Amino acid sequence: MERRRTLIEGAMMAALFSIILLATLFIPILGILFLWFLPLPFIIFGVRAGLKANGITWLVAMFLALILTGPLGLLIALFFGTSGLVIGEIYRRNLGGFSQILGAGLTFTTVMVIAYVVSAAIFGIDPMTAGRDSMYLQIDFVKSTLGSMGNTEAIEQMYQMADLLLYLAPLMIVMSGITLAVITVALSNIVLKRLGFKYKKMPPFREWKFPRSFIWYFLIVMILSMIGFEEGTTMFLAITNLYFLLGFVMIVQGFSFIFNYFYTVNKSKSWPIVLVVVCIFFAPLMEIVKILGIIDLGFDLRTWIKNKKKK
Repeated sequence: MERRRTLIEGAMMAALFSIILLATLFIPILGILFLWFLPLPFIIFGVRAGLKANGITWLVAMFLALILTGPLGLLIALFFGTSGLVIGEIYRRNLGGFSQILGAGLTFTTVMVIAYVVSAAIFGIDPMTAGRDSMYLQIDFVKSTLGSMGNTEAIEQMYQMADLLLYLAPLMIVMSGITLAVITVALSNIVLKRLGFKYKKMPPFREWKFPRSFIWYFLIVMILSMIGFEEGTTMFLAITNLYFLLGFVMIVQGFSFIFNYFYTVNKSKSWPIVLVVVCIFFAPLMEIVKILGIIDLGFDLRTWIKNKKKK
């Protein structure tokens, strides 16, 4: 009886996934919203039935995706369906909030890397090179439109930014994977809570804190970036991507400190949110946030402020 119920529920989840996939592909505009719901059938069923039953459901859903939507739909199904399979198992094992983000992030990143390699090796299309060439065309159009009125220095910087896109391909893949993971896990938490499932929640953002060793990694990478390596070499690519990635880590640490500070001094929650928005629109302020993150990581600013408030 239990096995029969599991089979029926698995078939329903595979059908639900197919409906969401069809809505994603064929409903204009709203399809983008449906995209984020694709992993949910596997997450919910994974928590209830376990990895083996969820894996069989995943195979059935992938077959249906190929039949109903062709190769394009299958690629989207593989991308979001696989992540749902992994995240569902993480929830079932009742692992911590960061494990959910890490598992989902690694899954999204791995699938993107595989898609990137397949695209370049089999179809001869490098997505990053195509993106850079597209930016070149847009810059050329701006240059030809403005003519002599254009700012030569500014246009040259735009070309350099387009080249940087190619060098930052690994970082962009990782950051995209993390972003997709955060959105998927946040949505999953809301749905699972509504359905009455118990799971380990992520700690509040104000409590996020990276290991202190990260500050040494950042300093080492920063020094190596100052030394300079030949453009296009493996070392140049590694240092460039690590510098931006660790810089982003310091920014997250800085924003976490800001949220922690306003919480500690009992100020309105809206203030740190306003500061985040202001920093996004005024990019130079991000450097101040980064410095705050470095200081907090190195000298534990939040503990010092907490102790001072107690006095």
